[in-house]
Amino acid sequence: MIRRPPRSTLFPYTTLFRSCDNTNKNNYTSDNYDWKTPQTDKLKLTQSYEGKDFIKDGIGEVTPIRYVDGDTTIFKTSDGTQFTARYNGINTPESTYRIEPWGFAASTYNKKKFETELASGAKVVLQAEDLTQRLDTTGRYLAWVWFVYPDGDSRLLNLELAEYGYGYVKPDRKSTRLNSSHANISYAVFCLKNK
Repeated sequence: MIRRPPRSTLFPYTTLFRSCDNTNKNNYTSDNYDWKTPQTDKLKLTQSYEGKDFIKDGIGEVTPIRYVDGDTTIFKTSDGTQFTARYNGINTPESTYRIEPWGFAASTYNKKKFETELASGAKVVLQAEDLTQRLDTTGRYLAWVWFVYPDGDSRLLNLELAEYGYGYVKPDRKSTRLNSSHANISYAVFCLKNK
């Protein structure tokens, strides 16, 4: 059972103080509360990914190898190339070298989400913002992380993490600007920032 952090526009600062409040007897968790994700529910992957490679083409199906934390995972392409991807447009609290409040919860949710979705038959598709600015300052690929289901539906993990309160929108990334090349994603992120 994973405890979800309380939603807050000031996350992670107010979260630290709310988590110490023992007066709330509801004890909501991811297993007993139906969290609403209207932005994530509306947004769908529209770009074709079949037969493409994320490293070469900027979109492609991948396999997760290791979950680093709430917003970073090591993936493998179909030809066996391993690489680290940082989820574009969001930031979750740290849980590796520096421990921040809710860092372990975000990391655990990320891992559990992958395990649950892969067990249900979903594919993992990474999508780059553009081919010219795909790496962050530490050499990790920046990616939108999509789950594509057997029925053709899709879900953006980056946005789901923000809507559930495990992370917050990074306002300094190109992907969160309204003039982004991915207008639907930018609009959804803009809506989250202005809640």
